[in-house]
Amino acid sequence: MTGGYVDLEYTPSESLLVTGAIRGENYSDFGSVATYKTSFRYKLSDNFNFRGSFSTGYRAPSLQQKYFSNTLTSFSQGQLVQSRVARNDDAITKLAGIPSLKQETSINKSIGFTWKPFKNFNLTVDGYNIQMKDRVVLSGLFSASDATLPVALTSKLNQLGVATAQFFANAVNTTNTGVDVVADYNWKISATQKMKFLFVANFQGIKIDDIHVPAALNTNSYNASTFFNDREQYFLKASAPESKYSFSADYSAKQFSIGTRITYFGNLQLTGFGYNGDGINPVVPTDANPDVFVPEIFNYRGKATTDIYASIKLSKSSTWILGADNIFNIHPDFAVVPTAKYWAGDNETGGPWDGVQMGYNGLRIFTKLAFKF
Repeated sequence: MTGGYVDLEYTPSESLLVTGAIRGENYSDFGSVATYKTSFRYKLSDNFNFRGSFSTGYRAPSLQQKYFSNTLTSFSQGQLVQSRVARNDDAITKLAGIPSLKQETSINKSIGFTWKPFKNFNLTVDGYNIQMKDRVVLSGLFSASDATLPVALTSKLNQLGVATAQFFANAVNTTNTGVDVVADYNWKISATQKMKFLFVANFQGIKIDDIHVPAALNTNSYNASTFFNDREQYFLKASAPESKYSFSADYSAKQFSIGTRITYFGNLQLTGFGYNGDGINPVVPTDANPDVFVPEIFNYRGKATTDIYASIKLSKSSTWILGADNIFNIHPDFAVVPTAKYWAGDNETGGPWDGVQMGYNGLRIFTKLAFKF
């Protein structure tokens, strides 16, 4: 990889700062790309600044997305069945009409302000909008027995003894809109004692704008839905909760410090694989009546965790740190539909919880010794 960049700043007045930058890079595996950024800061008063930015970005496909390949052998109805994750340059992938992976791109916009209403207190609020194109995702499973798929593809799968195959593809466009809030206050109690208070909040939402289904796999509505199914769409949109807050308070005196942090994770929703196991409009039978089906949507209510920590500086170069995360042992809600508990575990982990952002390990006690060289 080779690259270069140019960065410029211009101050047409004491109140206004304007910046601009451009960066170009060349990758041996997928080609060249150029990105740019422009921003401004306008000083309305000594304690209030208005700011904004506009930029483009990209992410090159990872080595795993381009070259990972795996064949899983399992039993189905007493028979050995093979499922393959085909690498991007595999003949199967080409027959499925999936082109070579390229970079994900983004257009990023933000606007906000910084405010210092009184001594030692700072507040920043920034709204943002991120439009991402050609996100790399892993497709659903396509069957060698599907007569609607291209004959060349199904023949190749059968020749290899593979029952189903899936692929990495630049398949999804999304828009992420949100607001970040940061407020901090530093209190100097004495020459050797001080406290710091920090509040951080994020409110955001992800919208799926488009799903690019290759023509070779878009042979009917079922295959179109399989390519990036409802379950995967829920999973993408739940990559972060719609709201998240964190408040921390830290006290330090000479060689000793102690603090606590409370973090609230907002509600989110995920789904199971459903009665059919394909993740498309997943539904499951109720416990009371197996002929009645309900949507298999897992509701994770908003919850807060509390951490505590302390440190002692043993010398100029060493510090002992100890603490506990999630001291009240808070767990997410169970990944189960209340009226269909027999289907508990029909999720990504196969256990009581999905891998949501707040984690599911509960209380964690830790200690460590840090050295500074």
